[in-house]
Amino acid sequence: MKKWLPIAIFTFIVQTLFAQGSFKVDRTVPDSLFKKNYRNRLSLSTGSQLNNAEFFVAYPSKGFRFIISPKVTVQQFLRMEFKQINLRYSFSLFPVGAITDQPNNYRDEIGASFNIKQFYFDLSLQNAQGYFVRNSDEFYLNTSNQGKIIQLPNLKTNVVGIQASYNNNKQFSMSSLSSGKELQTRNAFSFIPGAAFYHIHFFQENPTISVGSYSDDYLIDFNVNLPVAASIAFAKNWYVTGIAGPMLGVGFYNTKSYDVNLQKVDNKETAITTGYYLRAGVGYTSNRWFAGLTAYNQRYGSGEGVNRDARFFYGANIYIGYRIKAPKVLKQTSDLLPLNDEFIKKHQ
Repeated sequence: MKKWLPIAIFTFIVQTLFAQGSFKVDRTVPDSLFKKNYRNRLSLSTGSQLNNAEFFVAYPSKGFRFIISPKVTVQQFLRMEFKQINLRYSFSLFPVGAITDQPNNYRDEIGASFNIKQFYFDLSLQNAQGYFVRNSDEFYLNTSNQGKIIQLPNLKTNVVGIQASYNNNKQFSMSSLSSGKELQTRNAFSFIPGAAFYHIHFFQENPTISVGSYSDDYLIDFNVNLPVAASIAFAKNWYVTGIAGPMLGVGFYNTKSYDVNLQKVDNKETAITTGYYLRAGVGYTSNRWFAGLTAYNQRYGSGEGVNRDARFFYGANIYIGYRIKAPKVLKQTSDLLPLNDEFIKKHQ
């Protein structure tokens, strides 16, 4: 509660200011005075990121929990943005720090995003292998193995994410939060309510089967988030952005274990989850070049103590990009896809 209470207070204050007109924007002013869009040019960017996902997996009936994390790695990412085509891909390069106490880890992610007027949608698929137990001391306390780290080199996770949000202020650039597709030319604020769905699968290939051992864990999360965002244009082509707000949702847990007949049985639970989302960055965008630095922190879960289940996503990235004239074949492909220019004109 204490961790995200300041964010909830901040959200309340900003929403109150919106209601009182403190951040009121003249809706008759053209968008071009507040932001410049480069959607008709092909924006290519790359960069490096530290992107991690930790999981607090509790087993209340057993009275313990695992805090598992992959080895933090530096990842390379590639991104392409043109009209309604926004694609990204990232892959691991090398681990951070010593690798003697933690298993090597590989992570990759593929994602796509698009927007319809003021609605924004994002789809992603993350795969990872190689985890270690961050709270190993809780299991090895007062034993000869104290100080050692439990390694789970064969543990894998698949995370499917679907997010949707609504930008309450069309003068605010959603793209400025993570890329250089748009330039925020004047200060703007917005309230961006949204919803997210995550399907998380923990599994091991060829696991050791025994009575009472666990096979697969499935987590399904539905979250509603209520963040406020601000973008400050502090110099020519430069801006800083930030977004923060609380999260509220419900989590569905399904843990599969083996019974006395070595058959899989389901152990299902449902819980209310609470948490917060933070993101901040600084960017530079010109007609050709763009670059930026962003960081984010998202955490939500349920329960307390050893019964605490939580998901913790955090990271930072630095990127640089360049815009070119889009090839003819890409323009033709874009015209054939949904949400093309003809669709946008009909719905403006």
